Amino acid sequence: PEDSIYTYIVDQQMTLMAAFPAYNELRALGIENVKIKTYVLKNPAERDLQHLIKINGAFADSYFDSSDRLTSNAFIMLDQIVKLMNKYPAIKLEVAVHSDNTGSHETSLALSQSRAHLLISYLINRGINSKRLVGTGFGGSKPIAPNNTERDRKLNRRIDFILLNQ
Repeated sequence: PEDSIYTYIVDQQMTLMAAFPAYNELRALGIENVKIKTYVLKNPAERDLQHLIKINGAFADSYFDSSDRLTSNAFIMLDQIVKLMNKYPAIKLEVAVHSDNTGSHETSLALSQSRAHLLISYLINRGINSKRLVGTGFGGSKPIAPNNTERDRKLNRRIDFILLNQ
């Protein structure tokens, strides 16, 4: 937010031409310095993980209900993560939970850390070794959108699944 530079991942499996509508949408929102970068996923575990994210999404709103319990969407995704980690026993996974800028910094940080712990606990209870998992709550410190509208804030309320030691 300090330098007004944001990253938005459209889709890791799209062609460059398929990214053009997203480019136009960002330009229409008034973002003048829009750049598109392509990145080919070569690691099979990373490709599989990105496919799961594409199918199930990574918005925190769909993983937690109003009482901060896991939703059925969360169970579906986490069970697929368990299968992925069993398929690739050498990988480690970071589960990074983010929030928007509503509420105090301390409250947002505590909420995201609690949610990260809940997600990691579920994976451990399903048989994944805790040494292969890292749960991190970032609060609102790493936004991917400006937090000016509800739509932007929803983008910032997300869960990043990141492969480590690839």
